[in-house]
Amino acid sequence: MVPVTLRLGVAAIVAVAGMAAASAPVSAASAPVSQAPASASAAALPPTPRVGMQDGWFVRPGNQGCAGNEENSLAAPVPPPNYHTTIPTAVDDGRNWADLNIRYLRITIPWDIAYHHDHPIRVAGKHGSYTLDPNRILQVEQLCLDYWLGDINNANAVRAGKRMPPIEPQVQFRPDYNDLGTKILRHSRSTVIVVPSIETYRKAIQAFIHTYSCATSSGQPLPTCPRPTSLPQGLGVRAMTRVSTLTPWGEPDFYNSNGKPHATGARDGQFYMPVGTRRFDQPGCESGTDTCGPVLAAQMWVATARRCHGCMVIAGTFSSNSGTKASTYLRTYAKHLDGLRPAVWAIDPYTDIDAFEYGCWNQRPRSSSAVGTYPANPPTPPHAHCPTPFKQSTLVWKYSTELATLGYRSHTRIWLGEISTFYIDTIAHPGAWYGFQVQHQAADYLLKQLAKPGASTPPADPYVARLYYMRYADGAGYPDFALVLANPATTQQGPVAPGAEWRTPAYAAFQFRSAPQQ
Repeated sequence: MVPVTLRLGVAAIVAVAGMAAASAPVSAASAPVSQAPASASAAALPPTPRVGMQDGWFVRPGNQGCAGNEENSLAAPVPPPNYHTTIPTAVDDGRNWADLNIRYLRITIPWDIAYHHDHPIRVAGKHGSYTLDPNRILQVEQLCLDYWLGDINNANAVRAGKRMPPIEPQVQFRPDYNDLGTKILRHSRSTVIVVPSIETYRKAIQAFIHTYSCATSSGQPLPTCPRPTSLPQGLGVRAMTRVSTLTPWGEPDFYNSNGKPHATGARDGQFYMPVGTRRFDQPGCESGTDTCGPVLAAQMWVATARRCHGCMVIAGTFSSNSGTKASTYLRTYAKHLDGLRPAVWAIDPYTDIDAFEYGCWNQRPRSSSAVGTYPANPPTPPHAHCPTPFKQSTLVWKYSTELATLGYRSHTRIWLGEISTFYIDTIAHPGAWYGFQVQHQAADYLLKQLAKPGASTPPADPYVARLYYMRYADGAGYPDFALVLANPATTQQGPVAPGAEWRTPAYAAFQFRSAPQQ
């Protein structure tokens, strides 16, 4: 998973991609063994995928708490969360949220958010360096998680009174960008971001599950978890909705091609193994839990699946890689799942959307250096309708066939763990405007073709059943991929009133999608 500083940036957002796998326990007290649903024929497939959203509330700009505190070079000490600034959580966003008819919501958090054992670090600030305790940052982020789950619980109480299905939260773990180590790289001593050893990860995931996937002494999970005493009383949080859908690690195979030195001294945006000098994203190894990336990633899934009773545990969560690296990483990963077989795998095929939008322009999108800002005159593509890519060329198709070679067939589900449409090309050609018309067509393509169950995968192979759009709302100044924009200064229609929000063209594709699955 990309660092927060890059996650807020346009280029890093699109690099993010995820494959996911879920497990269902045989019984609450036993280790989960993924149970595959009954095989479905093409005629029995649902007409649309289930749709979820990544909530942009957790990652907000400036000195406001939550994930914006990572590598905080704005102030010391770390400020407490400001729960009500910039944008609301998705479920509080009035008609914007209600009109989408969606009940799946996701955030991405540090792997050790409930396990605070970081060492003090020096941070290069605007007025000189200072010592920072990363555990205070984790505490702030944990308070934000508590509030987010409490807000969902309050929303679910209202939904229950209306006989509506509850909102289901998903949590995806990512690196702690302040968990640093020292490696000898290229004959020099370097500070790098490290991923935890499997023993440390097991402790951290147990701490998380104890607090957020709470169960009774008999092992039967409860629908809610107690309100943390550290959360301020005045927020109205009475309990937290239980987290029962987890991604043990987002994008272990992600390589940050735009990595830069961090304020903490970390040399780049890569993530290194706890032992040795290999990166987490590097395949080409077959053993060594703490030295081989795909082996460690697989064992993170096993550790989570064995500990979280009654949970859906998502395996893989790989990025938009294709070719030899993707195949090698996946095969090694699948080989080290201790004989368990995930029932749901996911991928974040941003490159498939990029290919569609690029094709709309006949390989000639308009260029601009003002990435992340609205164009005064949004460009119009040369054709009224964009051509549909050859489905066998999509990453979704290739991933489905790769899973099939490993013995996963139509009883296995694929989720698009993160996916977006863009009016600015954030992948191959940063700064190229695709335009709002293209963004809307891309959202239509995403729902009706790329993510439609069985439409973009071979018959009898794993098929797409759910997608999570990245992201619902944006308050960070990078509106090229969000559905709802919080307090934008201007839109293509002119200035926006203070406090107003604006729905992007892609929003309508989700709002008016046919036969939405619940």
